Amino acid sequence: LRLLVTGPLSNSLKDQSGGWTLHWQGAASDEPLRAQAGETVAEALERLAPNGTVVNRTRGCVVRSPDGRIGSSSCEPASAEDTAATSSLAADADLVVLCLGEEAYAEKFGDLD
Repeated sequence: LRLLVTGPLSNSLKDQSGGWTLHWQGAASDEPLRAQAGETVAEALERLAPNGTVVNRTRGCVVRSPDGRIGSSSCEPASAEDTAATSSLAADADLVVLCLGEEAYAEKFGDLD
């Protein structure tokens, strides 16, 4: 079995956890969540995959939010190399897990106008 885990939230504890996690606007980084035995989607799938499974990971894209508001956020390619690797690995994968979402926020910072 060949598995590809990709997307900006596939390896981000702080964004997977969201607002009100350790802080009003969510954790500032993954480190405090790791200290509490946090595990990303990619890490969990690698740990739980059956023996013989090849698990590949790519970033896929990067969430950009220039002013911290959801309305101005976008998902842009991480790099040309990552885009090429993601496309190639996806074509060869038996299963692709795409982890999409948004940056952690609470209340006004994520409100749409």
